[in-house]
Amino acid sequence: MHISATNPLPCSGPPSYHFSSYNRIWGWATWARAWQHNDPAIRGWPAWKAQRAHHPHFPDPAERRLWEDRWDAIHRGDHRENWNHQWFLACLMHGGKAIVPAANSSPSSDSGPTPPTPPTPATAKPNSPVPPCSPR
Repeated sequence: MHISATNPLPCSGPPSYHFSSYNRIWGWATWARAWQHNDPAIRGWPAWKAQRAHHPHFPDPAERRLWEDRWDAIHRGDHRENWNHQWFLACLMHGGKAIVPAANSSPSSDSGPTPPTPPTPATAKPNSPVPPCSPR
């Protein structure tokens, strides 16, 4: 459902991309057929939450509570300017994955909760490499 241009993870390796449930919004793309599932008011969230359908995506209770709090606030009408949280939920609810590159191809790889101010040409770092993963 989503193509990312940034990789916030501290590692990479072959192949040149991987699939992730987490989508990154810096330098991203999607398709009209996927974007039609985006709902800024996240009307489906209460039912999905009641079914605990999001639990498998967040085995860590602290992370699960963080997203529940964010989506509850958005559903109440707060923070709807943070469209990326609604898009993340839409992707999860529809089983979507993000294609994530092994190396950053976006001018910024900031991983803050909302999109930061775009970088200036002097601070942009396109094609910045991601260090290789160490074997596990």
